[in-house]
Amino acid sequence: MHVAARRTAAALVEGGLSAGEAVAVLAGDPGQVAQVAQGIWLAGGSVTMLHQPTPRTDLTVWRDDTLRVLRMIDARLVVVGAPFEAMADVLRDQGIAHRMIADLDSDREFSVVPAAEDDTALLQLTSGSTAEPKAVRITTPATCTPTWSTVWPTWSAASPTRWSAGCRSSTTWAWSAAC
Repeated sequence: MHVAARRTAAALVEGGLSAGEAVAVLAGDPGQVAQVAQGIWLAGGSVTMLHQPTPRTDLTVWRDDTLRVLRMIDARLVVVGAPFEAMADVLRDQGIAHRMIADLDSDREFSVVPAAEDDTALLQLTSGSTAEPKAVRITTPATCTPTWSTVWPTWSAASPTRWSAGCRSSTTWAWSAAC
């Protein structure tokens, strides 16, 4: 996973992503989402998972809401994967930069972009059930703490490689059992 995420990060940087920029993700496959999120973080960006429509959602309303959210978070890029490939045409028509997950693969040399403790790692969208959706800013250390607190109680010294939670420190990502 880490090798694939580094290749994704290299492709994002090669495509112009700069440190601190917001990247929205619209994809349904958890494996792809994990790889892309890690790649965005390795490239120094912040991740925003866009709301996905339910079967009863009016797709025109969802499209318009999605475009409004992209403007609100000032997304510099939208990463699109299955089953949302058709959204790429809408983004193109709106002049919104986007990349397909399948195209995010680069073998060029890549250096992890350092992250400061106050850098935004995640913009978590509120549901918007009572008002317009808003984005809650989650910093780098805050993404690590909940993960580690759930891993630690079940981590075993007898099997130290059993868990591989990835947490970004103030200088780089550490892919280990500890944050």
